[in-house]
Amino acid sequence: MYSSSAPVPAEIAAEYTSSLSDLTFNSKPLINMLTMLADEYRDHASVIVGAVEQHLLKVRSDVKLPVLYLIDSIVKNVGVKYTQLFKSNIASLFCGVFEKVDEKIRANMFKLRSTWTGVFPDDCLYQLDIGVNQIDRAWPIVAKSTSVVAGSAAVVTADTSVKETLLKKQKELLELQHKKLELELLQTKARLEEQQRQIEKQNSQIKQDTVKVS
Repeated sequence: MYSSSAPVPAEIAAEYTSSLSDLTFNSKPLINMLTMLADEYRDHASVIVGAVEQHLLKVRSDVKLPVLYLIDSIVKNVGVKYTQLFKSNIASLFCGVFEKVDEKIRANMFKLRSTWTGVFPDDCLYQLDIGVNQIDRAWPIVAKSTSVVAGSAAVVTADTSVKETLLKKQKELLELQHKKLELELLQTKARLEEQQRQIEKQNSQIKQDTVKVS
């Protein structure tokens, strides 16, 4: 009599968590490998999702974005089973990450979010947008809730211009970042010019003092 060699959930979770620990930066090969491993263990999808969500909560803020990229890769490449599981907590997880990271990572999160229309349900994305908007009022609420509103059973469909709106907001964000950089450069240039004038003034004074001494 022999025991089955098929891994049990605890072993799968331990193996996947061990591999997750290597995801400390945006490594496409590692994300692809973890995505294929998730596909291999799709019969234990809930175990994989639990491991990823727990890992996302525990890691440093600078490591959280690659984990979001992994979630993105799994739901887009493996499919519905994982999407159904990740959608339960994706809004709260996304907001939790957004709250802890800097502006550069937030800009990348905005780009990532803009690709999720049609991937996650509208209600899910609506809750995500609402949550992030409470942290940063500049975040656009582009998703539409399909919940019953004011007692009506009518379903509110997603705006057909969602993609265009997201692209417009992304462009505006990039333009603001560009203007901020230009302002900083101008300020730096002004400081350098003022320092140069002071140096020239000091040099002129030194020359005058030298002439007087002579």
